[in-house]
Amino acid sequence: MLFPIVFTDLDGTLLDHRDYSFDAAQQALNTLQKKNIPIIFNTSKTELESLAIARKIGLANPVIVENGGAIIIPRNYDFSDPSNPSNTWRSGASTVVLGVKLQVIQQTLGEANAKLEIATDYQTFSSMSGAEIQASTGLDSAGAELAKQRQYSEPLIWRGNKEKLTRLQAFLVEHGLRLVEGGRFHHVVGLSNKCTAMVRLVQMYEDGANGSRKTCIIAL
Repeated sequence: MLFPIVFTDLDGTLLDHRDYSFDAAQQALNTLQKKNIPIIFNTSKTELESLAIARKIGLANPVIVENGGAIIIPRNYDFSDPSNPSNTWRSGASTVVLGVKLQVIQQTLGEANAKLEIATDYQTFSSMSGAEIQASTGLDSAGAELAKQRQYSEPLIWRGNKEKLTRLQAFLVEHGLRLVEGGRFHHVVGLSNKCTAMVRLVQMYEDGANGSRKTCIIAL
């Protein structure tokens, strides 16, 4: 029998793009939970943002954060039985790091600024105030604070021309990084991505069943 796993993005997919509510998805969420089908966030959001949403919905499954930068797993999570009631976030979480630390990304962007003369062509997320993040995202003050707690990516608002953006992309690739365009921001990340993180997590579920489980992936 196939073992289904649902992977979903958050902004504009599970969550409304404007007000971040999941009301429209509530019926589907209820159905999946009743059938004990794992619902996995695969998002550009931070760990703290993702866990806040997971707790609000009532989910205790691993989450993929910051465009594949890391997999966050409830401590002592039972991959052999995802419906196990002992699977909770109460005892904390463990992290599988797949991407590059934020400090490395920021250092590389500093080098790009000097070499490409692009320091005034963009604004990084980490340099924004809480009010600026709220204005750019529509988040409330608490949500903006959670969004700022990044570890494996640096979103930025690009204000330069396309030629400079192409040069930045090439520079980042030379330094083992990528530039991913999202709904509101460009994201500077490592070479890991949402797909590679998803494959890694599926393997964990299959290993948890000692190879006796064949997974069926639904990716949204």
